[in-house]
Amino acid sequence: MSEHSFSDLLNAAGAAAGTTDELLPGGEYDAEVIAANYKITDKGKLQIGIKYKVTSGPHAGVGTWANQTLSPESPTALDIFFRAFEALGLERSGWAQFGANLAGAGEAVAEKIKGANCRIKVAVETWQNEQRNRVERVTKAAPTAPAAVPSGLPAPRIAAFPPPPGPPF
Repeated sequence: MSEHSFSDLLNAAGAAAGTTDELLPGGEYDAEVIAANYKITDKGKLQIGIKYKVTSGPHAGVGTWANQTLSPESPTALDIFFRAFEALGLERSGWAQFGANLAGAGEAVAEKIKGANCRIKVAVETWQNEQRNRVERVTKAAPTAPAAVPSGLPAPRIAAFPPPPGPPF
């Protein structure tokens, strides 16, 4: 077997998925969830790995990963976890159906969020002497603008008051 660097292999996999894993500058981006997986950590916590792809602007197509970990011991961490998934279309009340079945929740959630659109806030951090991205926040995607009236057609008129009786002026 020939030798390949994992960097080359990861970039080839990203190219096949329509993304690159270059470093994003810190900032906010429109994004789509293109992949998700889950695991139960060594400490028994549910962790969902999410791959986001930037969908607009000069960095469209760049991907970044983030892990969301369910940490029952921290109310603040729980709120962050559930807010992130609300932004991806999962209501808090929907989690109750899983009871204590972390694996069942992880599998269902990882599948359900694929294709979700959102907005991510990304920071650049140094980890083991290498710069990498960290998703700091996930929020709902900006609402799309209403469809424009096709050109050549008059805009609909809405009268504030009914016309007066009798012939027009």
